[in-house]
Amino acid sequence: GGTTSGGVAAGGAAAGGAAAGSSGTTSSGANVTPEPLIMVFSMTDGEELFLPWADTEITEADIDYEVDWGDGSAVEEKGLSHTYASAGSYEVSITHKENKRIPNIRFSSNGNATSKLNLTELKKWGTNKWTSLKFAFMNCSNLTTISETDAPDLSNLSDSDPLRQLFQDTAMNSNVNHWDVSQVQSFNGVFRAL
Repeated sequence: GGTTSGGVAAGGAAAGGAAAGSSGTTSSGANVTPEPLIMVFSMTDGEELFLPWADTEITEADIDYEVDWGDGSAVEEKGLSHTYASAGSYEVSITHKENKRIPNIRFSSNGNATSKLNLTELKKWGTNKWTSLKFAFMNCSNLTTISETDAPDLSNLSDSDPLRQLFQDTAMNSNVNHWDVSQVQSFNGVFRAL
């Protein structure tokens, strides 16, 4: 772990300059193989997990993904929720289809407040091109770790305050100094605590 401030300066590129985990095509026009977003959830017997998508984005034409719920069940196209038969820690892998994307993460708009408490780790950001991460992990109080080996692809941001309260009220203390934040103009409340 590092510090939550992560050494990221507003408006500047982090060390290395380029975002890890780019998707779509490279500057040479070659396709990049989609890599999954991997989140770890701690579940109880019979508990239902609701994915934290920003509600208004589910029906957008560029949204297409599949979910591996991590319990041996079939991979599901555009899955939204899943019930776990047994208690345990599950790695949920969400992979966008080629030239498509995963909806933006927004636990703050998730109708089921319990799911945000089940999230313990963001293991991999994958290759999704996020348009916003505003309120993404807000109030995920059991989130302690995010990937320090890859970074979210922030090259497609369309929000004027895309990281607002991103990690508010989490226990996350991972290093983010390798993120390319050159497209970010505001860091309003990114690490705000209670």
